[in-house]
Amino acid sequence: MYRKTAFFTTGAGLAASIAHASLFIASDIASDPARDLLMLFRESAATSPDSVGVVRALARVVAQHGFESVPPFACVISGETDVHAIVYGQLQASVRTTHNEELLDGSLAITWADRRFAGTLVDFAVGESLDPASSWFFAEGIVPASGMLVSAAVDIAPMSAAVRLDDVVETGRVAPLPADFIDLTDSAVAPPRADVPSPLPPPPPPPPLIEASSQSVPHEPAGRAVAVAEARAVAGMPCINGHLNRPDATRCEWCSAELDRARGTIVGVRPSLGVLVFDDGVREIDLVRPVIVGAAPPTDVVIAGEDAETVLIDSNLTGISDTQFEVHFESWDVFVLDRSTTGTFLDDASGRRHLLPRHARVKLKPGSVLAFGDHTVRVDHAR
Repeated sequence: MYRKTAFFTTGAGLAASIAHASLFIASDIASDPARDLLMLFRESAATSPDSVGVVRALARVVAQHGFESVPPFACVISGETDVHAIVYGQLQASVRTTHNEELLDGSLAITWADRRFAGTLVDFAVGESLDPASSWFFAEGIVPASGMLVSAAVDIAPMSAAVRLDDVVETGRVAPLPADFIDLTDSAVAPPRADVPSPLPPPPPPPPLIEASSQSVPHEPAGRAVAVAEARAVAGMPCINGHLNRPDATRCEWCSAELDRARGTIVGVRPSLGVLVFDDGVREIDLVRPVIVGAAPPTDVVIAGEDAETVLIDSNLTGISDTQFEVHFESWDVFVLDRSTTGTFLDDASGRRHLLPRHARVKLKPGSVLAFGDHTVRVDHAR
């Protein structure tokens, strides 16, 4: 089969590559317009012999939702003799063909920047700039991404490429990082050493990979399991034993085995991203779903498509709000969001204490300590 190649860097946007076409959505990927963009793009890219069907499908979404509602996106359709590129909203994309080279700026267009170029595709780059040598490759599929590079076509034998990403899951449930994102933990937190044998028991079975829409998560009703699997879908690198790791891992964080680089990047169910260890010496919460902590936290909260786990703190103590803070995930990262009126503090790995801004997401890493009232909660590595 003769087709293009695609590369991406992981992030809060979305990259999709179907047949001869590729789509990048920069933000608001959980919105209805973004879902419609993805759905109609998939249908038209799989069935249209040329760019006309894809362009009409994207135009239909913009006409239906209006220019104010549709998130920034870019699309390229690679043909045998020409290349069709579209850039909408606050995005720029560079297009190179064997005949032309041009920068398309969607913000300068009344509707969108739309060009048809003579020749065959050399490359199309949009979003965060990236180098193919240090980026993840996928032949087809849908992945969370902050940037995408579509380059010249290569010969790929049908179903032979181990790096093929099956187009089986939509990651639109992954929310983009907000403007108020704060990272207070980038100092002195060392990653776990993969060369030190783990004293813990053997690792759990690998998290299930989303390889078919009928696959479910253990201990969940069938319909709910599919929804949970979609909410926890992340792009990662499997090890030779099947455990899913973050894409930039060097060895398996679960069993220290070699990564299965021949298989390449896949989409699977996000494993545990750590453990919250409470200072009562009893409670330890595995970070596999969102967590809400407080003196009287709500029990029916859904965050990013998952039911949050609630942790009740002794309400007789002062300095604790009904809802103190919540912990949630975006891709492979863990965030805390202060919901209190009494204040939540973060002690990072170097011992510095920070008062968390209310309603601002702050990144957590192993070694971080949350302090509130007379209590502390430590973030440990996943077990």
